[in-house]
Formats: sequence, structure tokens, C-alpha cells
Amino acid sequence: MKKSLVALATLSAMAASVHAQSSVTLYGVVDVGVRMTDNAGSDNEDRLTSVNGAGADTTAGGITPSRWGIRVTEDLGGNYRALANIEARFLADSGSPQTTEQFQQSWVGLVTPFGQVTLGRQYNVLFDVSALAFSPFKTMGPFLESYKPEIGMALGARNNNMLKYAIALGGFVAELQVSAGEGSRESGAATFTNGKSIGGMARYKFGDITLGGGYLEREFSGEHKAKASLVGIGYDNRKLYLNAFYIQNDIDEDLALPPGLTARVAGPAILYTATGLDNGILTGTSPVPGDTGTALSSLPFGFGSDDRKMFSVGGTYLVTNAFNVGLQYWRMEQEGITPFIPAEGEVDYFAAVAQYAFSKRSSIYAIVDHTKTSGDLTLVQRGAGASSTGGTAGPDSRTGIAVGILHRF
Repeated sequence: MKKSLVALATLSAMAASVHAQSSVTLYGVVDVGVRMTDNAGSDNEDRLTSVNGAGADTTAGGITPSRWGIRVTEDLGGNYRALANIEARFLADSGSPQTTEQFQQSWVGLVTPFGQVTLGRQYNVLFDVSALAFSPFKTMGPFLESYKPEIGMALGARNNNMLKYAIALGGFVAELQVSAGEGSRESGAATFTNGKSIGGMARYKFGDITLGGGYLEREFSGEHKAKASLVGIGYDNRKLYLNAFYIQNDIDEDLALPPGLTARVAGPAILYTATGLDNGILTGTSPVPGDTGTALSSLPFGFGSDDRKMFSVGGTYLVTNAFNVGLQYWRMEQEGITPFIPAEGEVDYFAAVAQYAFSKRSSIYAIVDHTKTSGDLTLVQRGAGASSTGGTAGPDSRTGIAVGILHRF
């Protein structure tokens, strides 16, 4: 009898040990609010929408995207672990998917004593280094979902068909990525997330300071490329967070010039830069020489330019354990390729956020943002027929105010 009890206890302990070696976590966020924007409708009138947007203006939340996901970890022994992650984003005000892709993340990986390897649809290296080191509103988001002009400069946030290798040595972390086009490069169908890519990043944390930088290159049909370089610094003492970063784009001319001046290849949407809601930016208002059917007022910011730069500074401050405030400023400049296209100009972006937490999971927030263009650039006039990559030339400035509530689980 005693031996049976001992054997049963041993088996129970072994079962508990095996169970502890594997975990499956369901997680998510629901973020919904309302937003008032001036100079926004077809006649530049004020407009009231959900923070999830309407029509071309769609984001998955105000502070952070509404999403749910499943994260899997299995301990294989000997410092080896298997990983998997799937994550879907949705518009909480309507229940609709944010994008046509069912999952924004869908990858599997293996952790070894020599580093981590992951394969599938996942965040690119510029997103990783920024989110871990110096992203705007890192203590809240880490990016402000409804106002994030740096995402376009970073050539998007994710890539399909990606192989990523990461290694961590103390405070040093490095990553390399490569992704296959799977035919999109030859067909010209490259978008924000598919197509061929290669890049890397490195960050180093010492005390409250983190330094980081990275490079990402996207390739479209005809081997035309868009490139992004990023460097930044962050300071975080758990009460005060400060950040500063610089991004530069180098764009092949055949990607940047509109139809009529050159045989521009497909896939220019990756060059589009806005803020997430309301603030599509157009290159100019003059007709394109040699193409009477296309006006620059219908082409997004990025056309006619092969060189763009952005710098940003900001931070957040934890006033109390429940009340967090933040400010961020971005400055973006682009240069024109040819005098025939009015494509030179600057854009100033500003955002202020206040967030009050009822608990670790539930909070309310308020956001004020302002966008101002100058030079040859203007904002999209929203209304019937407006799209996220074009439309009718509108005002040179726009202000938005949003309030909302979010819950994490």
C-alpha cells in the first residue's frame, strides 16, 4: 500500500512537471472611443467618428490596437523551447477585421542556446528595435495606434514569409531578417507586408538608457528598392520616459515617380506616410507632365521624392500610479526628384495623451493631435471617394481630439 502511494505521488509530480513545461496563453485588448476632427469632411467641416475610423480611415484602436491572440511556449529541455503565436486585429466598434489578412501575426519558432529563430508573418526589425527602446508612448502603447507617422517611414510594421534570427547577450540584443517575395516581386504585387526584404537591428541597454538602430530594405518588381535607416535613444526610470529617434528613406526613382514620367512599378503604397487616422498627405496639386489622366493631387506623399527624413522627440510621465501623460513631436521632410513635380515640403506632427488606469487591465484616455503641412504638400480632403493613398487636395492643417476606453485581458 505504501509503495502504491509513493508511486502515485511520483507519477503526480511527474505529470505536474510535464504540465509546467508547456503553456498556452490567450491575450487581447479591446480599445474603442470617439474622435472629433476639424477640416476633415468633403467641405473641410468638422467630423465625428469612432477612433476605429470609417472608410479609408481605419485603425484598430486609439492608444493600442484591438486584438486577440494565442501565445504558446513549450520547454523542450536543455535550454531549448518551442514557440508559436497567432494574433488577429479587429475594429471593435463594428466587429469587422482590421485588414483582409486573418492574422496580423502567425509564426512559429525555436529558442536555442545559440539564439532564437522564428518563421512566418511577424514584426520587422525596425518595429522591434523601436518598440523595445525608443518608440513614442512606449509606456502606453508602445505606439499610438491612431497617430503614428513613423510607421510609414519604417516601411510598415510586419513582413510575410519572414525568417528572423535573434540573439541576446546581457544588455545587447541583435536581430536579422529576410523574407521571400513568393512571386510578388515578379508580378509587381508587393504591398506593406509581402515582397522581398532584408534587414537587421541592434540595441544595447545599460541602466535606464537604451540605444538602438536598424536597417530595412524592401524590394519590388524590377528589383527597385525602398530603404529605411533608423537610430534612436530611450531613457526610462519607470516614472519618466524620454525618447529621440531619426529615420531616413532612400527610394529608387522608379518607385517614387508617378505615371507619365516613368514606368513606375507596382507597390508604391509602402511609400505612403500618414498618421493612422484622417491625415493622408498629398504630394502636390499640379497635373503630371505627360499624363493628362493623373493629377498629383491624387497621389500620396512619397511620389516625386527619393529622399525623406524624420526626427522625433518626446516622452511620458507617470504622475501617479494610475495617471500617465505624454507628449511627442515629429518633423518630416522630403526632397523632390525633378522640378516638374512640386514634391518638396515638410510636415509637423504633434500628439498629447492622458491615460487614467482604473486597474492593471482597464483605463480611459484622451488624445489631442495636430498635423501641419508646408511647401508643396497638403492634407487629403476627406469625403466621398477618399482613399488612404490618394484623394482631393484639402487643408494644410488638421486637429483631432479623441476619448476612449480600453481593456486588456
